[in-house]
This record gives sequence, structure tokens and C-alpha cells, in this order.
Amino acid sequence: MNWDTLAEECCREHGCSDQQISMAMAGPYSRTIVQDMRRKQNDVRTSADAVRRAYLANPHASREEMRRQSYKFILGGIILSVILQALLSAVAKMAVEWFLNHIFNKQETSNGGISLPTKQF
Repeated sequence: MNWDTLAEECCREHGCSDQQISMAMAGPYSRTIVQDMRRKQNDVRTSADAVRRAYLANPHASREEMRRQSYKFILGGIILSVILQALLSAVAKMAVEWFLNHIFNKQETSNGGISLPTKQF
């Protein structure tokens, strides 16, 4: 899985890709809009890294286990994640779901059922 490509695709869908930020800066420039786009992009990339780490830690985990582990990687410890999960940005939450959808849809459609992903070295 190419996580950088997936992160860029997710950024495009959320309107915060590098190209979209460049276009916002080239047009009628609004510092607030560009900062918001960069914040979204950072949230997406943080989420991509967290889901990637959760996937690599246990590629056979259920979707719910992977979601919990992803939030732990984003937020820190267990207690902190429970408290701060409500405060996590909407973009980060949507990005985690987007990546999980991509992982689990890919696994389900590859062999007609859920397949076990191969380990990449």
C-alpha cells in the first residue's frame, strides 16, 4: 500500500491537497482559508500515519481494533485518547474512517471475501 498516495488522494477529497493550496494562494489570497487548508492537510497526514502504524502493528486486526489503535497513535495514551477523542478535529476523524474504508474495502474485494494482506518488507 502506498500511504503517501492514499494521503494525497484523501487530501484532494477534503480540499486540502498541495495543488489546491497552491491554487488558493495564487487566486484571491485569503490567509485564513490557506491556514485552514493547511490545518486540514496536517490532520489528514497525521491520520494517515496513525492508520498506517495501526495497520503495520496488526494487519489482521478488526476494523474497530484498528480504529482504536489509530486514535491512540494520534492522541497518545488510553485515558487521554478517550478524553480527547471528542475534541479531535472532524477532518481527522473523517480521514481515519476514509483510510479504514480503503483498507477494508480493498481486503474484501481482492478475493471475494476478506483476505489477509501480505506483509511488505
